[in-house]
Amino acid sequence: MARKDTFCLEHRVDTLANALLQTVGENPIFFIDTGAAIDFERTDVKECKLKDSKATIRQFYELLEARVRPIYVSEHVYNEMKFHCDCHKINGLPEISKEHLERLNTYNRNYCEFLKTISGNGISLDESERHVREASVISLEKNPKKSVRDPISENDIGLMTTALWALHTTIPYGSVKGKQRKISSSTIISPDKHILLTVGVLSKDFYGRGLRAVHNREVQNGR
Repeated sequence: MARKDTFCLEHRVDTLANALLQTVGENPIFFIDTGAAIDFERTDVKECKLKDSKATIRQFYELLEARVRPIYVSEHVYNEMKFHCDCHKINGLPEISKEHLERLNTYNRNYCEFLKTISGNGISLDESERHVREASVISLEKNPKKSVRDPISENDIGLMTTALWALHTTIPYGSVKGKQRKISSSTIISPDKHILLTVGVLSKDFYGRGLRAVHNREVQNGR
């Protein structure tokens, strides 16, 4: 029997935030994947409307941002989200609503602003991509047929490359001239198996320490 708070938006966001904030350090960053964004609107908010008709995707993110910040959407992921808004329909409605896309666009702009503040990086984007591709191969060694039936997408590679690269960046420490602070952790919110498995491999490597992937669906299912 479902708990009565299962259909409470505040409870769902708190459950997600609790999982996201585990062992993140003092200066974390968070990236939303397309699959997670779709789940937020199509599962979390939709199901919570059964109890509270006023539940909205805007309210979901306001509650999330009250605990989890900063939230980013990288450029290639935003383009994918926009495609789902413009071209993917469910019962005649966009898979990602225009209101939702506006919020995601804000997170994309925030990511662009983050890029402007970076004052140093430990690895190049090319090196980050190489680590990601190697880890993706290792993650599928136990199930080689999956790599043929369901190959990892370039968008997945790009998101993990961005998150890993960003983990090794430094940004100015307030207004203190010359003082820097390193990103303490970089977390991807995603239900995508490729991302979850690949990040699992990367996180055990020297370069991937501090890289995390949180499965938003399993968090809500209590697994």
